[in-house]
Amino acid sequence: MKENTAKYGQDSEMQSRRLSDETCVCIVDDDEGVCHLLSSFVHSWGFKAEVVTGEQLESPWYADILADVYLVDLQLPNTSGLDFIPRILHHNHDSKIIIITGYADKEAAIKALRLGAFDFLEKPFGRELLHHAVQRALEVLGNERILKRLLAELKQNQAELLAHKERLEHVNERLLETNRAFSTLARSIDFEREQLEKRITSKIESIVLPILDSLCKEKELAKFTLELDMIAITLRDITSSASNETKVALALSPTELRVASLIKNGLSTEEIADQLFISQNTVRTHRRNIRRKLKLANANMSLRSYLLKGSRWETKG
Repeated sequence: MKENTAKYGQDSEMQSRRLSDETCVCIVDDDEGVCHLLSSFVHSWGFKAEVVTGEQLESPWYADILADVYLVDLQLPNTSGLDFIPRILHHNHDSKIIIITGYADKEAAIKALRLGAFDFLEKPFGRELLHHAVQRALEVLGNERILKRLLAELKQNQAELLAHKERLEHVNERLLETNRAFSTLARSIDFEREQLEKRITSKIESIVLPILDSLCKEKELAKFTLELDMIAITLRDITSSASNETKVALALSPTELRVASLIKNGLSTEEIADQLFISQNTVRTHRRNIRRKLKLANANMSLRSYLLKGSRWETKG
């Protein structure tokens, strides 16, 4: 907040210097003597002076002269200074207009302010009063221009933030697509692994084990009976474990498989809920469904122990 206040103060100071160097005050009056006097005042304040008088009053001078402040006499030949207010603001919408009159006319003052005039001065007025009115108009004008610039910068920043947000959303979508692709690839790899395990198990059961059984019956190999039995037991244990894992994989849904995997790794119901961003009641429901699908009716039978059957289901933790 302090930084914004300091920046605003710097902007105001720079704006004041810019106005002092480049400020233009336009004097609109049919009295050349008044124009000359007011011009001398304006020059003494360090501002540029433009004068509209005589025949110029009949021309569209307001379209050609760009000034910061306009000093417009109320009583002009064939027209009123009030008529120039909307014309000036149409071409120079942020300029400030000060109406000057030698007649105390409250109705004209109210109308001038309603039309968009900044101030209304009654003649005769002193040099200092005019200087104060012009300086106040320039300060307001400078602050309005700073505010307008800040609003423009704010809109630009908002547009840049929106564009950045859209880019982030695009990147996020690409990441999601990549994640989906990896998930599909992982499922494909798991499926191929399962199919390979099934083929290996089938080969062991249909070819290797019968051959071992035959070899065990050969008298010539009697001295290797113990070794052959150990090989057969090991192979049967492998095929039994693979069958158990295949049974679990085929029986459960993808979500139940994730829950079963976390149970197998020793996670509690609360930890599983935190890991999968689901409620503990949902985890308990999955546990019941897993036990039902695996036909574990005995409540004393540990679900984790069942899932850990077979060496390839064992994991750390």
